[in-house]
Amino acid sequence: MNWQVSTTIYGGPQPTEADLDSFTAIAESLERVAQDLGNMAFAWHSGGEEFSRQAQLMPGCPSSRGFLEAGHTSIDYPALALNAEERRREFTALSDRFRACGEQVVRTYSLYSEADNIATRIISESVQGIYTLPKKYSAPLWASTIGIIGGTIVLGSIREGHKDLSWMSYATSEAQEGLISAAGALIGGNFWERLPGGGAFSTNEVGAGATTIGAWTAKLVNLFQGNELEVKPMHVTKPFLDAPRNIQEAMANLYRLGQERLGKGEGGTGLDYGTIAIQKFRNADGTVNWLVTIPGTDGMLDSPFGWLQNVELMSDDPDMRREADSARMVVEAMRQAGVGKDDAVTMIGHSQGGIVAATVASDFKDDYNIRHIVTCGSPIANHPVPERTWVTSVEDQDELVSNLDGARNPLRDTWLTVRGVTVPGAPDPSDPFASTAVPGAGTGRTLTHEMPYLAAAFANATIQDSKPLKAHESHFDGLIAGTLEETTYYQGRMRHNPGEDLKTAGSLGKQAGQAVIEHKIDQALGPVKEFAKRGIADKITEIGDDIVEGVKERIGEALRSVHGRK
Repeated sequence: MNWQVSTTIYGGPQPTEADLDSFTAIAESLERVAQDLGNMAFAWHSGGEEFSRQAQLMPGCPSSRGFLEAGHTSIDYPALALNAEERRREFTALSDRFRACGEQVVRTYSLYSEADNIATRIISESVQGIYTLPKKYSAPLWASTIGIIGGTIVLGSIREGHKDLSWMSYATSEAQEGLISAAGALIGGNFWERLPGGGAFSTNEVGAGATTIGAWTAKLVNLFQGNELEVKPMHVTKPFLDAPRNIQEAMANLYRLGQERLGKGEGGTGLDYGTIAIQKFRNADGTVNWLVTIPGTDGMLDSPFGWLQNVELMSDDPDMRREADSARMVVEAMRQAGVGKDDAVTMIGHSQGGIVAATVASDFKDDYNIRHIVTCGSPIANHPVPERTWVTSVEDQDELVSNLDGARNPLRDTWLTVRGVTVPGAPDPSDPFASTAVPGAGTGRTLTHEMPYLAAAFANATIQDSKPLKAHESHFDGLIAGTLEETTYYQGRMRHNPGEDLKTAGSLGKQAGQAVIEHKIDQALGPVKEFAKRGIADKITEIGDDIVEGVKERIGEALRSVHGRK
């Protein structure tokens, strides 16, 4: 089975309102012409059907069967029906071509991207609102959703002939952001976001949930993995990464490094897991630019790019993000490489690597001059990346990972998102702009989070002649236009420090004890909380009634005392 990706571009430098109006009018005109041609095609189809019907009404007439009698004027009904069918095909093809042109104008100039984002936000907030209702209403919804997901995995696995979790992502793609936001609101405990419609005031419910979970997982990781970070340069045994000259080539390098460090690449380089690459470019004026390439999670026990580090990087607490092992490793490697505070830095990362890039751009903005980051399949919508940093995000609709932020990326000149939709089948050669084939894709369905799918999405975007995308490509290309002086590979390892381990264990024990105490307090205060749920107004009214009754009682006592003295 072949797989193909078609993309839509959101954000980036937008045309003027006048240009947008003109492009919209062109797209609408093309659609109207397509509809008129479609009507003509239907008319020819109806005519052909009528010719065939007339022929059936005259079974004894030779002309109804295509035979012409000598000296007799006849109508060749079969020929007329065949001619009508040919005209129908021609008008249908023309209609499809005009419609495709109109859709291409829409895609190229992102005419409805803002409306699409608003619609998606409404759907996500609605899903979140429903799934954060009181337990007696939301619990059955969560149970049924989990059941549907499980059933989809089972049926998909049967169809594929092996266990296949990708069907879970495929089945929930339209609701993922809302479901994940709901889970974040419940875990994070934000009262306002759990109210119906409360989430409309925020898109970072996931960040709050990640902070709650990260308070535990960070200490657990430190306890089992160690919190002492060792970063050292690695010497490759043969030339490996070349100098990229554009985003596509940088993505290719990212994929090669990611495969190599997992033992799935070319081999013979001596590179291992937990490795990033830093390339130094010398400009004509003598200044230096840098490109940092950061692959994703490798999940090794002593790697700073483990699974749980993703939780810390997704936190809404900047200190927690800064302390994530993978972020610390990249920053330390940059320090060792000699990256200066004012040097222009470009970063590209896949999955966790992209979250690290967004974290460095957001939380180390006073330490480094991050000019452009490219993220591939990374959930970074809620990272406070400053507007001076250009962001080019590449995502896929049903890859799940890039939806883990529970929100769509911001729409602004310096933040552009290429969002792909992957479907089975080969691209149509007659419409080369519609989709791009995924190189090396397998025969069955798989998670579209892998780099080949994201690379195909970006490749499809580049052929659309999109001005916003061209602006981002030009900005990125200019930052790596210098002469490549060196490529250095840095490896990170987590080590145990007995003193730190003891401190972490003590902190974790104290945190657990505090949680138990808080739970007991919650139980003891249960009736009080239930009382509070009756509302502030009721409480004030009750207090007021008590005061009035107290005053009445005091007055009565005073009057009785007076009467007693008389």
